Amino acid sequence: GVKRPQCVLCQEIFSNECMKPSKRKCYVQQKHPSEAGKSTDYFTHQELARAKKPHATDAALLLATTMDVVRELLGEEAARKVDCVPLSDNNTVSSCIGDMANDITLQLLEQVQ
Repeated sequence: GVKRPQCVLCQEIFSNECMKPSKRKCYVQQKHPSEAGKSTDYFTHQELARAKKPHATDAALLLATTMDVVRELLGEEAARKVDCVPLSDNNTVSSCIGDMANDITLQLLEQVQ
C-alpha cells in the first residue's frame, strides 16, 4: 500500500521524481498536448464527473485531498486538527443561535426579578 503520484488524465503511475513541477509540465505537454493549457479547476471537475458526483462536492473533494496531504506530511494528529476546520467561515447560523440564547437568558432573568 505505498501511495504513488498518478496522472489524472491517463492514470499512469509516476515515480516521486516526476512530481517536480517542470517534469509534470513536460509530461503533460508531451503526452496530453490538448490538455496542457487547461486550469486545475478543469481537472477537478473532470474527476468529479468521472466519479459521477455533483459539482457541489468541490469543497468536500478539496477537504478530502487536504486531509490526505496533511496526514501524509504531518501525521494523524494534525489531520484530526484540520478535520475540525469548517469548510466555510460563514458563522451566521451559529451567531444567530448564540444571540437567541443570550436574549432568552436576559428575558428569563428579567421575569425572575
